[in-house]
Amino acid sequence: MNRQIETTDTINSLNEKMMKYKNECGCSLGAHFMTVAFIVSIFITNYQKHFIPMKFLSNLPLVIIISVGSAGVGKLTGILYAKYKYHQVSKQLTKYVTNLKMEEPKYAWDMD
Repeated sequence: MNRQIETTDTINSLNEKMMKYKNECGCSLGAHFMTVAFIVSIFITNYQKHFIPMKFLSNLPLVIIISVGSAGVGKLTGILYAKYKYHQVSKQLTKYVTNLKMEEPKYAWDMD
């Protein structure tokens, strides 16, 4: 009986992981990429000993373009990573279920 409960729990947890990865949109990683790109591009475009507001304003469109582009790259990376993990968990679940079928008893008197 414990084996059956353990098997059900394992299959359910693998199914939950699959659904999580299947529904992943990459927004979180896109936001992280955008934040890092925004901060880094501000420092790179305005790197001087003193902060000059006019130079910051003139470089702002470039900073925004770099940030938005990085957000897109981050979102794409997040989606591809989620699809990769989805296929890994799918293979793991298939392997687990296949091994269970191989272990099934053939006759009623073999069950214990």
